[in-house]
Amino acid sequence: MNHFDEALKLMNLSFGKDIQYAFATIDEDKPVVRIIDGYFLDGYIYITTSRLANKVKHIENNSNVSLTYKLNRITGTCINIGHPLLHNNLEIKEKLKKVFYLFYDRHVDENDLNTCILKIKVSSAILFLENKKYQFNFDEQTVNISDFIDDMIYLQ
Repeated sequence: MNHFDEALKLMNLSFGKDIQYAFATIDEDKPVVRIIDGYFLDGYIYITTSRLANKVKHIENNSNVSLTYKLNRITGTCINIGHPLLHNNLEIKEKLKKVFYLFYDRHVDENDLNTCILKIKVSSAILFLENKKYQFNFDEQTVNISDFIDDMIYLQ
């Protein structure tokens, strides 16, 4: 039995908020990692940034990206969907303003034409939640669920 839709709800609950991810892109042949704020919604992660940022330049050359948060891992492909005020972005912009309420008005300059939204189409993810390991294949819309005991000690 495929439990993808049920497991996707857990992804939305776990990551459908402001999460600080380690975000990896490729610069020529070298990985580059930085911390970003991201918002997950139904198989996509959204990020606000400037199109002048190195991460945007990296994805223009290689759209493959990876993100981590604690033990959780996500891979996918990233595109620049443009300025937040573009007609096609208005709905997601409003969601991002709510999710990123702690910094959006101070750090996302909608008057700057270089401001943009990055959209990551998740292809695979590993979610650890409530003593379970969820291995997602978003392309095939499948999930493998197994038992997992998280005995990691997280330092704050």
